[in-house]
Amino acid sequence: MNLGPEINTPNDEMFPYMDAKGVLHFASNGHPGLGGLDLFYIDTAGEVKNFGYPVNSSFDDFALITFANGKGGYFSSNRPGGVGDDDIYEFVIRQSEKITISGIVLDAQTKKEIKNATILLKDENNEEVLQVVANTDSLGYYSFDVDFDKTYTIIGVKNGYFQEEIQLITNERSGYIDGANLELMKYSYASEGHVLRASDGEPIEGAMVTLYDENREVISQMPTLVDGSYFFGLEKEKKYFLEANHPPYPAQEIVLDTRGRPATIMYSDFRLFMLEAGTVVRLDNIYYDYNKATLRPESEQELDKLVKILQDNPGMIIELSSHTDARGTDAYNLSLSKRRAQSAVNYLLKKGIAKSRLQPKGYGESKLLNRCKNNVECTEEEHQLNRRTEFKILRV
Repeated sequence: MNLGPEINTPNDEMFPYMDAKGVLHFASNGHPGLGGLDLFYIDTAGEVKNFGYPVNSSFDDFALITFANGKGGYFSSNRPGGVGDDDIYEFVIRQSEKITISGIVLDAQTKKEIKNATILLKDENNEEVLQVVANTDSLGYYSFDVDFDKTYTIIGVKNGYFQEEIQLITNERSGYIDGANLELMKYSYASEGHVLRASDGEPIEGAMVTLYDENREVISQMPTLVDGSYFFGLEKEKKYFLEANHPPYPAQEIVLDTRGRPATIMYSDFRLFMLEAGTVVRLDNIYYDYNKATLRPESEQELDKLVKILQDNPGMIIELSSHTDARGTDAYNLSLSKRRAQSAVNYLLKKGIAKSRLQPKGYGESKLLNRCKNNVECTEEEHQLNRRTEFKILRV
């Protein structure tokens, strides 16, 4: 069977040889080369590659065979300096320790370059992040050096797009792999947010955020960027689990659900904290209607993070507290905060957390975080800072 026009040309292809790794070598004077017969091989993508200098010369180089260990072999050549016409030469492969991978990140629909995309290099099991290229350039280009003869997964990440990945084996004899391109598809649903330290609100770079499907199978992973941000594309009519993990902090998890929802971006920040008695953590996005103690639906996702931590640490006991701003009477604010704290506790009870592990506490306006006391004129943002829900670890 003829191997076809990808390998054969109108000129001469001869001396086929397959090495111990199953790589086909042959000589040809039809493919672009240095002159005369040159030696070629077929790479892992099925493309014909020239061995290059010094194996090839401007004369005839042919009939290559390799040692079993793949580190050298023999071939024939009529290059100058030999004993006669065609002579046999030995060669040794001294492969460099590193190989360069490069490519372009493109929009899958428009085929336009995507600048400022993040490229992740992961191991062959797609688990450990080995290297991060922070941004592609204005032409969507990236490159980095990796170890020779290893398998890597390369992942393209860009806000507004689904992640895309390719896997490469770095055994190119040229020492350079170009064209490792990634085409990213835009999404309509997304999960975005930040991973922060609960103690001071500072972003955590390199925290691993993992998106799971409803069967707990990993869909995507990414380490947070320098500002602590993460982002994932989601599909409609799907349920997901989203986990933030950065030891020694305990992992946190939320549920994402696009079923029955219009296209939207779901924002959620993770505030990581140490499991130590006395630690106080503010729960963001805990909302109540004005003058009411009933939790609004968007608050439940934030409490789900606390549910996960309590489930993972069955000995943990917390005080869950609610605070108001200074507007209104002291007595009314105290009563309202107690009812709101109990409302949050009731949600945790509904999720299966034992009542003995939860202590609701309403502080009213007694623990303001700023100057906005009674009769002090403040902005709505300043008052909002005081309206908060917190939990304090009493025992781990």
